[in-house]
Amino acid sequence: MRLRRATGLKVLEARKFLQTEPPLLCQRIVQAHEFRLAKAPLRRSLRDPIEDDPATAPIVAQAYLKAEAFVDERFGKDYRRYRDRSVWREVERILRDEHQIVWFSPGRMNPGSTI
Repeated sequence: MRLRRATGLKVLEARKFLQTEPPLLCQRIVQAHEFRLAKAPLRRSLRDPIEDDPATAPIVAQAYLKAEAFVDERFGKDYRRYRDRSVWREVERILRDEHQIVWFSPGRMNPGSTI
């Protein structure tokens, strides 16, 4: 099972994940794992393959900058607790609403981990 190899989930966890999560997420997790094996072996966690796609990478990078500025403005630069999750939520919203791009955060791309 490719998803199980990509995530390190146990058999039943991987089966439940496949049944409950969107097929696109499962597909992107496997793609990210294969990319990491082939081209980025030092990368510790999986990230959405659209971040490495030359066509969408600049858009995602720009969304990250906008999201970080938004979170800093809203919560202050000293805001540390759950900052990554706040930024990811905003990146997801920006990409979905402004660019019609489906993006999965590192938290969703790495099930079973404590990112």
